[in-house]
Amino acid sequence: MSQSSPVIPSFEDLLKIAKENRWMLIAPTVVMTLAAVGFAVLKTNRWEASQTLMIRDEAVGANGESHLGRFSHIDEMKTTQETVLELVRSRPVVRAALQEVGPPQGYRKPSQWPTLTDVEDARRIVKLNAPNGAEFGKTEIVHLNVIDEDPERAIEFNSSIFRNLDKHFRDVRNQRATSMVDELSRARKLAEEELSRISLDVAKLEHQAGADLPELRILNQSTTGESSIRRLSVDVQNEIRQLQAQQRSAATLRLVLRDNQSQTDGILATPNQLLELQPGLRQLKAGLIEAQLAAARKAANLTPEHPALIEALAAEKEIQETMRKEVSVAIAGLDVDSRVYTARIADLQHRSAELDERMVQLNELRVEYQNLLDAADHQRQIVRTAREDLMDARASLAATTSSSLLTSLDQPTTGDRPVGPGRAMMVLAGMFGGFITGCGLVFLTVQPVQPSTHKKASAQPVKEARVARPDEVATRSLRTRDGLSFRDVVNQVQSMLNTYHN
Repeated sequence: MSQSSPVIPSFEDLLKIAKENRWMLIAPTVVMTLAAVGFAVLKTNRWEASQTLMIRDEAVGANGESHLGRFSHIDEMKTTQETVLELVRSRPVVRAALQEVGPPQGYRKPSQWPTLTDVEDARRIVKLNAPNGAEFGKTEIVHLNVIDEDPERAIEFNSSIFRNLDKHFRDVRNQRATSMVDELSRARKLAEEELSRISLDVAKLEHQAGADLPELRILNQSTTGESSIRRLSVDVQNEIRQLQAQQRSAATLRLVLRDNQSQTDGILATPNQLLELQPGLRQLKAGLIEAQLAAARKAANLTPEHPALIEALAAEKEIQETMRKEVSVAIAGLDVDSRVYTARIADLQHRSAELDERMVQLNELRVEYQNLLDAADHQRQIVRTAREDLMDARASLAATTSSSLLTSLDQPTTGDRPVGPGRAMMVLAGMFGGFITGCGLVFLTVQPVQPSTHKKASAQPVKEARVARPDEVATRSLRTRDGLSFRDVVNQVQSMLNTYHN
């Protein structure tokens, strides 16, 4: 089964159709044009008043850092502008501005102005936008726009919105700063109380240290952990060791002297290190050695009866006798020195034990004392930070009554023309819309002009078309439906369904 190509009417056919159905085109055009004229005549002009504002940050930062009113981060700027956006369209701001401006002319119930409906309607015409080409929250400059039927009233309403916005924004800042001051005051009080408690614990611990407090502080301040008590304990131990060494030397010397008390030869064999404790005995030893040497030299050159040799031998004997007597005295002196050494060593050992006990106590207190000092330092830092934050909050609270974060860069203006399309544009739009509506009606209801071949086929008797076979009816319908109107196509489809059904 073949299918013919769709029929495209010529320009002359379109003109013919438009001429034949001109009222279908004229009627919608006239009706919609008259409607547009009526709307344009009855429509009231709406004027938009615009004012440029600049929003800055507070001069004192939250952490005590001053950035001269500039936002330190883009998120802070966006947060502040979003706050201003919510405030400028809030009911208190809009209601206060409407009360200042007053009702428009012809308002039915001025005593009830403004009602909830008036406030909601006004909220829709108040806008806060970023400058052209900028993203809201990315620049410090914003535009405050309001719309009203009266240009002067729009300017006054814009100014009133700005004044009330500034006032409520200050109130918000004041409330926030007041709550921050209260919170930081409590935080500072708690921090100071905690610092007082820690300081009291430190004072108790220092009182417990008593006279060793300087040593305890030295132990905490010294990186090596050395103190005067530690050094004194080391000195005492060294002195004890020296006394013990001297005591052992004295005991050895006493033993040697007692064994050689009657013989000088044994004394001469005593080391000089032992005789350091008895200087006189050491001198006698030296003198005896010199006398013996002198006697030996003379005995080698002189006869035994020579007076010089006899004198030398007599001097030697005299020194030996003196040495024997000195040995007895030295032994008694060594006994006394031994007792003195013993007492001195015992005293030093007792003192060393006291120093060790003090060091043990200090070491026990040192850890707790260091922890308390660290806690006190940390708490002082917390108190210092709380005081700084409280000062900043009080500065912000004082600034809420003396400074504003909103600055008007110009006066609100409305421009030369009202917003929206003009009356002529509305009439032209209505006329064009009516013409398009008429064209749509013609397209849906009027059958296009058929070409000559289709006219010949349609000139055949209706009777022949009725006796034709069903497949011929279907073929003819498919071939000619492209040139039919929408209503004819629907009728042919219904006729095909009835024929096949029968």
